[in-house]
Amino acid sequence: SIPGPVQNEEFGSSVAVSGKFLVVGAPGTGTYSGRVRLYKLVNKTGAIEWAGRGVQAGKSSGERFGYAVDISGDRVIVGAPYKGGVAPDKFCDPNSIERAHCPDDTKTNPAKTGSVSIYKIGRDAQNAEQLVLEREMNPKKWLSQPDGDTRFGESVAIDGMIAVIGMPGKKGFRTFPDDANVGAVYV
Repeated sequence: SIPGPVQNEEFGSSVAVSGKFLVVGAPGTGTYSGRVRLYKLVNKTGAIEWAGRGVQAGKSSGERFGYAVDISGDRVIVGAPYKGGVAPDKFCDPNSIERAHCPDDTKTNPAKTGSVSIYKIGRDAQNAEQLVLEREMNPKKWLSQPDGDTRFGESVAIDGMIAVIGMPGKKGFRTFPDDANVGAVYV
């Protein structure tokens, strides 16, 4: 077993495994900013152990980074369903008309719409594996939802380059009233 390293971290709230890698979500951590830990299965003198390979932490209080995790090959997806007012990732062009994948870049809306981060397992200067951010996404289109509680990233899955993101708090859809919690899934 792998014991939780920090009190009240909620270590193990979400887990995923692919090959020799294990990803563990810990959305607690005092202020509920959350953490994700990467482990690698290693064989040392006949005993199988899980070796820590890096940690990524949530950026703001209450976002619950690590609430949902998944891994496929060298890609890791992490949900932070209560994150609000997020900034765009390094791939977002503020002048682009195709901004559906980009988070809110105004930082003025505190609505807790949620966010998803996708990491690639890379190597540091000592050749040890680490999580390197590739993209952060949120549902900018729904920032105007009255209570902002879309919970984008409450569930996540990844297979190769295909990511699936659950947003159970999405409201309204064609034939339903605006206050109906119909949810949505994004691929």
